[in-house]
Amino acid sequence: MNMLAQNQRGAPPSESWSERLDTDELMQLMRRNLWLMIVIALAVTGATAAYLSMRIPVYRTQGAMVLTNSEIRMSQIDTQLQSYELTRARVETELDVLRSRSFAEQVARSIGLFDDPEFLPLPPGPENPDTSVEHARAVIEKLLASYMLRRNGESLVITVQAEATTPELAARIANGVVVSFIELSRTRQTSIIDSSTFHLKNQIENMGGTLSQRQFELADFIRRNALDDSGLPDRLRREASHLAAVRSVMESEGRLATPEAQRVVAELADLDGQLSERTLNDLELGRMHQAVELLSSRYRTAVERLSDLERQRDLIQPDARQITVAELPQEPAGPDFGLTLAASVPAGLILAFVLALLRSVVSQRLWDDTQLARIGGLTNLGMVPHLRRRGILLRRPRPVDVVKEEPDAAYSEAMRSLVTIWSNLPGSDATARVLMITSGFAREGRTTIAVSMAATAALDGLRVLLLDMDTHSQGASRSLGLATAELSFGQVAEGFVPVSDALQTVGGHDRFDLLAFRRGAQLTPRVLRCFASRVLPQLKQSHDLIIIDTPPALAFANAVRLAGVADEALLIVRAGRTTLRTADSALEKLRTNGCMVRGAVINDVRTGRYRQLTKGDHHG
Repeated sequence: MNMLAQNQRGAPPSESWSERLDTDELMQLMRRNLWLMIVIALAVTGATAAYLSMRIPVYRTQGAMVLTNSEIRMSQIDTQLQSYELTRARVETELDVLRSRSFAEQVARSIGLFDDPEFLPLPPGPENPDTSVEHARAVIEKLLASYMLRRNGESLVITVQAEATTPELAARIANGVVVSFIELSRTRQTSIIDSSTFHLKNQIENMGGTLSQRQFELADFIRRNALDDSGLPDRLRREASHLAAVRSVMESEGRLATPEAQRVVAELADLDGQLSERTLNDLELGRMHQAVELLSSRYRTAVERLSDLERQRDLIQPDARQITVAELPQEPAGPDFGLTLAASVPAGLILAFVLALLRSVVSQRLWDDTQLARIGGLTNLGMVPHLRRRGILLRRPRPVDVVKEEPDAAYSEAMRSLVTIWSNLPGSDATARVLMITSGFAREGRTTIAVSMAATAALDGLRVLLLDMDTHSQGASRSLGLATAELSFGQVAEGFVPVSDALQTVGGHDRFDLLAFRRGAQLTPRVLRCFASRVLPQLKQSHDLIIIDTPPALAFANAVRLAGVADEALLIVRAGRTTLRTADSALEKLRTNGCMVRGAVINDVRTGRYRQLTKGDHHG
């Protein structure tokens, strides 16, 4: 019975069960999770609708202004306003100003947003400096987020688009931004002129004081030095000429040593001194006159500049002008209920598909024969449909009754196909075959398939024996409605009890026997060897097919111990419950212990989910 060598030669190597899904599997994945995807899509759509219903409508409007194509600056040379061509850098600077917090604060003050609860509710409780500062900061942040600026290419037109919860507030913000910028530009120019005017006035006042002081000094100088007597120099020169002539006469007469001559000489020297002093005073007077004249000229120039600036102040033109006034929007711009809901449907479907894919990748549950092929090349011999509950009490029918009493049912047809396919597998011979039915874990339909295959083979005319070797649960006995056996496995295997006395005939089936043992019987290697050498040959002579219902292969050691008794085995997996890892581990354990696993059976298939069971399926 040891088929280890043959199994090692014929079994393909175990393949990875985490390979990428192909298109066919993706389609089946969508079919398996169709209701989940629909529920998730509806949930996403419902959540979106609920969210949109709670959203406050947003109104949007826009105003526009155009910048002047020239920039007005104050000349530092002549204190005059001059026009310069507007540059790109200047335009970008103005856009930065429009986005600045200081400008937003100015707009908020101009349109009264700091005290407007409609724009931002006032903080509760008594007013204090900290809450006022936080509230002002919050108002500025919200205002900056409430409007946006647009400029197309090199155009000088700046569009201000504002959003708010009411049409009036949206229009107020858009127009407030434009008007505040225009007033800001006017204020900047006015401040420049006012600063220059203030400087000129101070300069004129200082120059006026200096000029008055210089004029006073000039008048005092003239008065002290008798410079207002224009004939004095001539008189002094005539008197000096006369004294010089007298001195010459006295010199010719030899009277220079006389006292009179000495007096004449002294007077002449005094006159020369007076003439020299008058000359110096005249030069100083001329210099003082020039200084006063220069101050007077500068004073007049400053006065003229001041007059020009005061005239220019009344003619100031702002750097921009409003070309579009923001109007009250008639309909809210958002949220777009229809478009958002329409977008939420494919978004929900995509999310549902991703979740279904993740669920499939994480769970790695078996659903079809494509996945089975990845597990050591395991062949799917059949897909057994789910047995639905029936009656008022929703009781599940016994599989053996369905096979016998409902031959046209989908379940019965699936079992006949399974028996036929297994019987015609390559390597079959005419001798009695011992088939072991096992699974990785419990509740995967192992006993159901064993009982159903035995009943189907019996109806086909074979003499069938079902060995209930699951001594832990005795599932086959309970499924057939027979009394649980009280014989131990050792008593039968060692010949203490004749095997014919241990057999039970299944009611309603002439060719269907059951051999069961009491609960908790231990299948030791020695007892199994006795059973294989003494009892099994007798059973093969009296039966055409022996089916062994074993405990789960991964849960109990009895399943792999029975591998030496059976000719071959079928691995039962439950659709949507058995994982790829479970099936792979069970297959590896069975093959390692010398069991030839001829294929697998996918049990408990919901036929509506699978194309394999819906195309051309006229049963059920």
